[in-house]
Amino acid sequence: MKKLMFAKNLKYLRQKYNMKQLDLSQQLGRKSSSSISEWEKGKYTPKANILSDISEIFHVSLSDLMTTDLSLSTNYAISSNHIIKQDSIKVMESVDYQITKPYEKQFNEWNKDKQHINNNKKIIYFKEGDIWWVSLGINIGVEIDGKKNHFERPVIILKRVNYHSAIIIPLTSTIRENDDRFVNYEIDGIKKSANISQIRMIDTKRFRRKAKIKLPIDNFREIKSRLKKYL
Repeated sequence: MKKLMFAKNLKYLRQKYNMKQLDLSQQLGRKSSSSISEWEKGKYTPKANILSDISEIFHVSLSDLMTTDLSLSTNYAISSNHIIKQDSIKVMESVDYQITKPYEKQFNEWNKDKQHINNNKKIIYFKEGDIWWVSLGINIGVEIDGKKNHFERPVIILKRVNYHSAIIIPLTSTIRENDDRFVNYEIDGIKKSANISQIRMIDTKRFRRKAKIKLPIDNFREIKSRLKKYL
């Protein structure tokens, strides 16, 4: 049943976003659209990490993607807490839901906030390995966005460029197994991951506050090592 619902939703979302099968396959890092065609026909479903990628591309929860007929509703549920099991399409049954409007990028709100950020004159003292909350803002397509107030997201300082800029890697609560783009780590019993595919240079004007937690040195070294292999 989930296989057929996923197939229907995938085709619906792809057409809603005016996306060809080849376009979607390229976003998923595939060379051809043959897999997309088979998924939409309900022949089989992709692995958990691919399902999660699809949910991110179309801004829907994994639970809705698998169990809700999205073509019948203008509003759909966004999961505030979901768990993905390796090689499984099962989602944790006891999930907290919040009914909300389909995800829309708040470019106008971010543009207003960005003007204030640009006028920031505060000098920031930071070093490599620090975790900071920064205003990543609203970005294009699958580029990672900030959230909530001031469009913030925690990042790890990978390299200090100078007093005014740094190379950072965004951190996320999404856990991916066997995915070269993510390096998983654990702090105070909480699992998170660093999305090395979203590495970027930012101005320190985006820095808002230093996190109280610190990434273990072994995890920081692993991120650097994995990044070299990934690039």
